[in-house]
Order: sequence, then structure tokens, then C-alpha cells
Amino acid sequence: MKPTLIGYNGPPPLAIIFWYEAGEDEPSYKTVCYDEQDVEQMYKLHTAPVGLYSTLRPSVHLVDSGNTAEQAA
Repeated sequence: MKPTLIGYNGPPPLAIIFWYEAGEDEPSYKTVCYDEQDVEQMYKLHTAPVGLYSTLRPSVHLVDSGNTAEQAA
């Protein structure tokens, strides 16, 4: 089920993806994912042959566990 309220009193996110440009140590963008479907959709955009996300390096941070799952392009 997709969230109907985002922000204060909304559902907690599952993960936050920080996007890094080549050679950068600080993320340029971030994406908040509320469920696994959101994460999968962003992965598909990242693995597409063209587009902004295909040029960036993602770092996935699971919000509830504090773990980080990095995937290099």
C-alpha cells in the first residue's frame, strides 16, 4: 500500500538512497523509498542505459536497521 500522507505523522521510510556523482564524496541527490517496490523502481532507473540515475553511484541506507547496502554502478 502506498502512503497517503508524507511528512510529519506519515509512514516511516524503508530506505533512503543517496546518489553520488563521479569522484564526489558528498551525495548530490537523495531518494526516500517507502517500500521495496520504490527501491526496485529506483534500481531499474539506475540500471537503464540512459538517464540521470545511470550516471550516479547509489548508496542505500535502510532506515529501520541503520545498515548500509552499497551498490557500485
